[in-house]
Amino acid sequence: MKILTPEQTRILDASTIAAENIRSFDLMKRAATAFVTCFTEYVKTPVRVLAIAGPGNNGGDALAVAQILSEMKGFAVKVLLCGEKGRLSADCAENLRLVETSANIELLDFKAFSEALPDTDVIIDGLFGSGLNRRLEEQYKLLIDKVNASNRPIYSIDIPSGLYADKLNDTDDTIIKATVTVTFDSPKLSFFMAENEAYTGVIRIMDIGLNEQVKLELSTPFFATEPSDIHRIKRTKFSHKGTYGHVLVVGGKKGMAGAVCMASKAALRSGCGLLTIASAEDNRWIAQCIVPEAMFLDVEGTISADIGKYNSLLIGPGMGTSQVAFQHLEQLLEAIGQTGKSCVLDADALNMLAFHQRLDLIPQQAVITPHPKEFERLFGKTNNSYEQLQLAFRKAVEHKCVIVLKGAHTRVIMPDGRCYFNMTGNAALAKGGSGDILGGMIASYLAQGYGCEQAALNGVYFHGLAADQLVKKMNMEAVLPTDIIEELKYI
Repeated sequence: MKILTPEQTRILDASTIAAENIRSFDLMKRAATAFVTCFTEYVKTPVRVLAIAGPGNNGGDALAVAQILSEMKGFAVKVLLCGEKGRLSADCAENLRLVETSANIELLDFKAFSEALPDTDVIIDGLFGSGLNRRLEEQYKLLIDKVNASNRPIYSIDIPSGLYADKLNDTDDTIIKATVTVTFDSPKLSFFMAENEAYTGVIRIMDIGLNEQVKLELSTPFFATEPSDIHRIKRTKFSHKGTYGHVLVVGGKKGMAGAVCMASKAALRSGCGLLTIASAEDNRWIAQCIVPEAMFLDVEGTISADIGKYNSLLIGPGMGTSQVAFQHLEQLLEAIGQTGKSCVLDADALNMLAFHQRLDLIPQQAVITPHPKEFERLFGKTNNSYEQLQLAFRKAVEHKCVIVLKGAHTRVIMPDGRCYFNMTGNAALAKGGSGDILGGMIASYLAQGYGCEQAALNGVYFHGLAADQLVKKMNMEAVLPTDIIEELKYI
């Protein structure tokens, strides 16, 4: 799913209007209908609704929503129009005329709005849309502050008012804190930035049938993953364990067997045919009891000379950062560079590359999976999510690798500069061991023959999907990384 700029969205809207021979007013009505469909999933009648309409097309959307709700049983609708009648957009003005003729909608001025707010059950925010690119006037700041302080559920149309669609707001900007944001056709880039979590609430994406051909032609580096982006290789009747690849998991210093065990179980659950653990000899019996399907090598042996027998490697979980560990890492990465083997670098592998300043060892087409702190150690500090994303773009292109930048909406940044924001997962994954599992999953997909980009997309998507399914069955705090592994059986 493409993530478009406000200008591209305007182009898409205009092309839809032209192709379908409809008016922009009709498309606005379509968006309003989609909003109401989503809104009524959350709101139970009878309910007192207060819609806030700005002077532009977002305000027109709010007025159209008010009309639809006013004709439905159980909705008492009031509207605050912000803006002079003579300065409204054409479609907003047309919707206002319809609202003014409705016997079921009460139009409010600012004084009446303040009086009505305590008796309101839910607020619809249609003050400003995604075209906003300036700081708000004082009167709108005061209005938004009052709405946010009301402690009422707020449903924003397309984007929370005051939030920029594709650039960073100033820290002192005044922005609606939506309970739910109902956006149309595709999400906004700003929805995926950590700084904006307090404003977007639950994000719902509603299809309003915009021109698919023009959408295909619009260019963007940003995408939100959807099921059509995820592929699985079909297992054939006459396949065998060798068909699905052999993963080598390297890590687990003495006392850190858990990381390699979880990574290995996740890899096997994700479909690889064979798996070998290269770890400290002290971990042999632990590993072979927990993962009896796995073979075991003492990591102190020379494994770099034998990597030809493996289809992919995962290097780093619980590996430690000693000088000996770095020597093993260096030898492995040099061998990978010579053979072109697929690999995933995680955890201590990344920490050692950062500490020894050997980013030149990152093999081309490798998948690296840093969490934000590991990313900072590797590539340097940034001031905000936008800067971090731009830095990740540059480094993925520079090193010709896939960067899986873990977090909410984990970002998968490709060597050609495309970025996919993952749409599965939740805070149940915020627990030590989750990253080891993800590394194992991606390594498994690599071994099965998925390219580095598809392996990363699949791993991140199914990792999050398992967590999404688990929180339907248990509370989020109780989910363990090992639960994620077991849930892979069902996705």
